[in-house]
Amino acid sequence: MRLSPDREKLLTCDATRTLTVWDIAAGSRICERRDCGPYLSEAEDYCFLDNDRIAYLNEAGGYTVYDWKKERAESFLEGSFPRGLETSGGLLAVKYSEEIQMYRADTFEYLGNYVKEGFYGIPGDVFIDGERKIAVFQETATEAGDPDDPRRLVFWDIESGRISKAEAGDCRVDNVAFAGNTAYVLCSYFGDDFYNMEAGIMA
Repeated sequence: MRLSPDREKLLTCDATRTLTVWDIAAGSRICERRDCGPYLSEAEDYCFLDNDRIAYLNEAGGYTVYDWKKERAESFLEGSFPRGLETSGGLLAVKYSEEIQMYRADTFEYLGNYVKEGFYGIPGDVFIDGERKIAVFQETATEAGDPDDPRRLVFWDIESGRISKAEAGDCRVDNVAFAGNTAYVLCSYFGDDFYNMEAGIMA
């Protein structure tokens, strides 16, 4: 599920790959979209761009942007086959296997990209501090092809283009919270048998 910026609407995806926008207070449907991609299943496949528009993976290998007030749909990045998207504070991050592209969520103006260093790519989610224009995500830290290789955290300042990194071992990022000039990164660490798990916070 996804919550709108004004926290008045909910975007859900069900087992039939139908997206529904709900009015939370009224408990009623605002609209439904059924022209979604065949693999639509995860929250990274759809999001609110603002309080009146959603974006979701479509069958053409791109995103459909739908404005339910204007009842208007348009295509975005069709045929590029992205792997996920995230939005916050007017920024839209589109993830591919080897790079992240950043756009303005209102005009889709291209703001820049980050290309991964490790062999396997960019695992996990992208977390955005929309106020300070910072994106946080992971990349593999070696040139090997194993997705379980050690990882590093990447901190991307979109406005300046400055990149900073921190080695993160075998952690998997669960969430990132931003406060002031600090990003608090919640990580999970899995044992050799995958059933023993620890959690920690890095700042």
